[in-house]
Order: sequence, then C-alpha cells, then structure tokens
Amino acid sequence: MIRWNKYIAATKKIDNQDEENTYGKIVILIVSDQSKRNQSKEVFLKHSGFIVKTAESIDIMEHILNIHKIDIAIMDYEFKNKRGIKSIKRAKSRSYNPKLKFIVTSTQDQITIKENAYQNHCDLYLLESTPLSSLIQEIKNLAKLEYRKSERIKCHIAFTVFKEQEVYETVATNISNGGVYLLDIDNKIKPTLGGELSLEFKIPNTEIIIKCIGTIAHCSDKGFGIKFKDISKQDQIELNLFLKK
Repeated sequence: MIRWNKYIAATKKIDNQDEENTYGKIVILIVSDQSKRNQSKEVFLKHSGFIVKTAESIDIMEHILNIHKIDIAIMDYEFKNKRGIKSIKRAKSRSYNPKLKFIVTSTQDQITIKENAYQNHCDLYLLESTPLSSLIQEIKNLAKLEYRKSERIKCHIAFTVFKEQEVYETVATNISNGGVYLLDIDNKIKPTLGGELSLEFKIPNTEIIIKCIGTIAHCSDKGFGIKFKDISKQDQIELNLFLKK
C-alpha cells in the first residue's frame, strides 16, 4: 500500500493534466533522474504544444505507461545506472499504447553505446547536445508514423454529418482508425476548428453502421479532418478489420 501511495503522489499532477490527445497532439514522457537538466527540455516541449509528463523511476515510468496513452518516451541512456534502457522492451509490451516509441539520449557519441541502445529496443538515439528545435522535429517525424501514415487509407465512403439541427451528406476521401477527412467543397457544413460534429457511416461491404462524435482537427478549402472522439471499442475493432483488408 505504501508503495502505491508513492506512485499516486508522483502522478497526481499528471492525472490532472488534459488527457485529450487531439489529432496531431503528441504526448511525451520524459524519463530521467536528472530533474534540473531536463527542466528546460520539459518547459520547451510544453511551450511547443506537446503534452509532457515526467517519471523519475522505472516503476513510476511503467505505471504511467500502463494507464496513459504515451506516444513518445524520452529516456537518458544512464537512467538508473543503465537499468532504464534494459526495461524498454518490457515497458513497450505492457504499454497502454502498443505503438509507443522510445528516444534514448546520451552525452556520449560512441558507436557501442548507440548500438546498445538500439539492441535494447530504442527507436531513436540522439545526443544531449541536439538542439531542442531539432529534437522537436525528430519527435514529430517519429510520431508522424502513428498519426498519419500507419492505418490511413484512401477511400470513398458516404458520411452523414449532424450539426446542431442540420443534417449533411458528404464523402470521406481517406480514413484511419483515429480519424477521417471529409469533403465540404461547397462550404455548407462550415466546420469550426476544435468544434464537434456527430457522424454516421457504414463500413463498406458490411452492414455495420458506426455512430460517433468527432473533433475538428484541421480545415482546408476542400474539406476538413476530424478525429473520432467516442467511437466504441467494438466499432474500433470493426474499423481496424476494414483498414487491414
């Protein structure tokens, strides 16, 4: 009981943070026992628009990864006398997000250290001297695979959009398990960035109808991207099956 009270205290401020992982909003976990060295990194990443959490022990790291959807974990190579990097494989296997990525940082530019990091299942090795602006780009490049590339496919699926008292018929041109791009060429729907719309669509070649709410993530001249917000687990499974065909 004492042990878990320690975790609860360490993650209290984390649980109070905004958990909405909007389309393109990356959640980062900084894993380090060098709090002063990483303070500027944490502040810079937050000001750059990321959601940032921290962990100062392996147990707290695993606890956070188990209950929160973390996209990128950044770990010092020397964390806990190098016991940290040896825990990466286990942390990934138990993570709430099965697509969790690890960035390992070090002050040492040695081939053997870099190879050891990759052998322990890190996804990217960076020097501590890497400029913070470059770190941000590396994070975006690594996370981009999860937000846009992996399950997103081109399609032509009819969608019904409900906005206030109005009903609109439109078409999706690409879709993923996290969101969809809908056409609005005539600008009839007039979406508002950050606003919500009710959606309904039928998975092609099935009788499965999905109903959910979506949050507007971005807009363009021809349409808008929307992130699924409250899609059920069963509907998520059915959508994933369609995307893998």
